[in-house]
Amino acid sequence: VTAEDGRTTAGYEIAVTFTPVDSSLAVTPSSASLTYGDVLEVTVIPGIASAKALSAMPNTVELYCGEALLASSERQSPDGSYALTHDTAGKGLAIGANTLTVRYGGDGSLNPSTAELSVTLGKLSVTASLGGVTEKVYDAGTDAPEGLTIDFSGALEGDEVTVSYASAAYGSK
Repeated sequence: VTAEDGRTTAGYEIAVTFTPVDSSLAVTPSSASLTYGDVLEVTVIPGIASAKALSAMPNTVELYCGEALLASSERQSPDGSYALTHDTAGKGLAIGANTLTVRYGGDGSLNPSTAELSVTLGKLSVTASLGGVTEKVYDAGTDAPEGLTIDFSGALEGDEVTVSYASAAYGSK
């Protein structure tokens, strides 16, 4: 800093130290109720709070289910938020209620912090349907057709779903 009063010039060095303040997290899930295969999106906005917590690396936000890391982001949006995305087909969440933890690593202005959110994951329904020849004329003289099949729809790619039947037959000719 240089000061001039018209007659003298004086230069001074001033040391400025910033101390980060404790942070809090505003955490918003895309939905608190999801179906297996849906994508969970979580918006995290760090703010000022009053308590310290265990955290992620600086300038990082992480999403955990227990100790399992589901998602992380080092990219802060211009509005100060972080976006976390987890595809529930990745099997990181159990069917039913889940408590998730968001860990914020802090930055030069805010200390690390954590926040919890709850989401419920529902089962994905699959539909079975009969294929092949499923009808015959009831004439007491024609045998039941062969080649009945069972198909299903609604399963996610990569998931293993088995449909089987022991036998199928018409009760009479």
